[in-house]
Amino acid sequence: MAARDNGFADGIIVIENNHWALGTHWREQTAAPRFALKAAGYGMPGITIFGNDPDEIAAASAWAAGRARAGRGPTMIELVTYRRAGHAHHDDPRFLGAGAIKGYEDPEEHAAWEAADPVALYEQRLLGAGIVDAAALDRFRSDAAARVAEVSAAIDAAPWPTRADIDDRVFAVRTEPAPDSRPAKTKPMAYDEAIRQAMVEAMERDPRVFVLGEDVGGRYGGAFGVTRGLVKQFGPGAV
Repeated sequence: MAARDNGFADGIIVIENNHWALGTHWREQTAAPRFALKAAGYGMPGITIFGNDPDEIAAASAWAAGRARAGRGPTMIELVTYRRAGHAHHDDPRFLGAGAIKGYEDPEEHAAWEAADPVALYEQRLLGAGIVDAAALDRFRSDAAARVAEVSAAIDAAPWPTRADIDDRVFAVRTEPAPDSRPAKTKPMAYDEAIRQAMVEAMERDPRVFVLGEDVGGRYGGAFGVTRGLVKQFGPGAV
């Protein structure tokens, strides 16, 4: 792929706008009404499409691929869809609400997108066009369920990690240089703790260092809580 003047190669940049970045709604992240509008700042065209429509996705992708193959530069495609559950299983009660917990999602927005389920919409389109019948849809569902069950069984049968795997792949040992000839101090810590400690040390050494990323200063401190506490320690301008 050839590089363009804007630094991007001929290709397709896809943004899946599912409305949520962990616990942060897209309206809390940008003033732009559509993320595709940002493409102009990078010298490329950007389009926004309905991300729950396979035909619309196919048409937009074919157009963008044609531009790339002709050497006309990159294209940004924003697929607008919706994350109908929490960011992860543990986040479902906080997102949807459970018991005394009030969910942080918008019930009206959630209901609107619940009615726009891509599988159900496409089933109705195929049925209405006479491309498939109800029996064919039943076969497709059965085949998909069988494939999921097969993969699930393979995962269940996979061996658990050994103690050696945990030592090699999960934990690391941080060494603190001693001010004199005394032996260095070592401290075992989990992988996420080591990353957080590295960021803390870098930010303490140099005030120009800051953390930039999705939800890193929000409700969770990043997807796995790696940046949790950094805003309190260094201020909102640093994270």
